[in-house]
Amino acid sequence: PTVVVVDNCPSDLHRRLTELCRAAGSFVSVLTVEYDIRDDEPEGSETIKIEAASADLIEQLIRLHVAELPPLDAAAIARSEISGGNARIALALARTYKPGESLSRLNDAELFRRLFQQRNEHDPRLLAAAEACSLVYSFDAETRDGDQAELPLIAALIGQSPDELYRHVATLKGRDLVQQRGQWRAVLPHAIGNRLAKSALKLLPIASIEARLVTEASERLARSFSRRLGYLHDSAEAVAVVERWLGRGGFLGDIDALNELGMTMLVNVAGLAPEAALQAIERSLAAGEKSVLLDERGSRRHDALNLVHHIAYDAALFGRCVDVLVTFAKVEKPNENHDSSIGVLRALFQARSSRTHATVDQRLSKIRALL
Repeated sequence: PTVVVVDNCPSDLHRRLTELCRAAGSFVSVLTVEYDIRDDEPEGSETIKIEAASADLIEQLIRLHVAELPPLDAAAIARSEISGGNARIALALARTYKPGESLSRLNDAELFRRLFQQRNEHDPRLLAAAEACSLVYSFDAETRDGDQAELPLIAALIGQSPDELYRHVATLKGRDLVQQRGQWRAVLPHAIGNRLAKSALKLLPIASIEARLVTEASERLARSFSRRLGYLHDSAEAVAVVERWLGRGGFLGDIDALNELGMTMLVNVAGLAPEAALQAIERSLAAGEKSVLLDERGSRRHDALNLVHHIAYDAALFGRCVDVLVTFAKVEKPNENHDSSIGVLRALFQARSSRTHATVDQRLSKIRALL
């Protein structure tokens, strides 16, 4: 028996690996690790979710490593939104303590400022660099030339040279706000990255951001930008961008014209504007047999099914989602798998674990209408 371990594993790769492992005569098992699971759990898989450390545990760590910090301050740091259950960030924040002051009286904005500066003078260019880098989920800090270079595009957003931005990234890494894996860098944890990204969307022209991170960018960087946007549900600027992208005539509004990158970006951002995403799917299906979503061999159909399943969580959109799933079912070959439209419909009408906020009366009413 052999166990294959895959870190940072995309859901489609996990699905293919599980199919191989479940084949007759296989002695291989697979363990995959990913930051978040957006798709339904593949058949034959067991998911273990690792939560952030508890506030009590982080408080104990702080008091162990920063003994001079008053207990009240240690508790405040451990429970703050800034530390977000991340021991590394909580300890970095605790080490900014100066005898005689009280961190427990600071709000989250003030705690963030202390974490970012860490006893250094305020540097607006360093902050601008952090905000720009946070607009993407991760970025290549090493490649300087060619179509795949990412650092020059991010630097251009804030009027810095690639060399200056590189130095700022190194400084942020020294402050435990950037992590490195090979040539890749990422502003982490995501609670910090999301906060900085929301600030960047407020301060930088949206047209410039889209030009550098979508139009002129490599596919990888554009995908990374869309993934960051997907975490910014409470940013009015991010929601406005996504609604425009998904609207009629928008960048992602015509599903039939999207390539693999476009569909991935749509999936990444759909949660910010679920009704706009549903409308894009409805527009595609309105073309009838010509719709790419009705091609059972196409990956876009699978993505659309997953999206509709998630969008149906909203009671106000439940009925329209069921209509879309029925459209899929009418052209689908008999299939009992969990990723079939029939399987999704059955899940939505379960008495328990239906994954929708639609009431029982709503669901019964929809059944009667379909009959």
